[in-house]
Amino acid sequence: MPLERRKSKRATSRDRRQGSRVAVDNHPCWIRSEGARHLTECRLTNISRSGATVLLDDNISVSENFVVYFVQSGAIGRNCRIVWRKKGAIGLQFMSWIAPRLSSVTKALGIAVPPARLARADEVIE
Repeated sequence: MPLERRKSKRATSRDRRQGSRVAVDNHPCWIRSEGARHLTECRLTNISRSGATVLLDDNISVSENFVVYFVQSGAIGRNCRIVWRKKGAIGLQFMSWIAPRLSSVTKALGIAVPPARLARADEVIE
């Protein structure tokens, strides 16, 4: 493709993100592809409300739909789908949370939280 055409295509391309990106300076994260038993460590470079960019080794294959965990224990994560691939990186879209409802956590810990406040917090998580 001629250089002029590439530049014009970039200039007219639209950013489709639903939220602004926040740089996270290679924060560790873990991916589990569909059907995989083990977590694969990767690095987040940026994150937004709707997705993130993850750096990974070239030899790692990731299915189109997978789970990204933000803590190694697997307690907090998101179901995701790949929206783009480049050598050593993927762009992902968040689909849903992988986490217990906040009301379940507070109940298990014996913390008294007003029901109205729990309802608002659970809406944010889901």
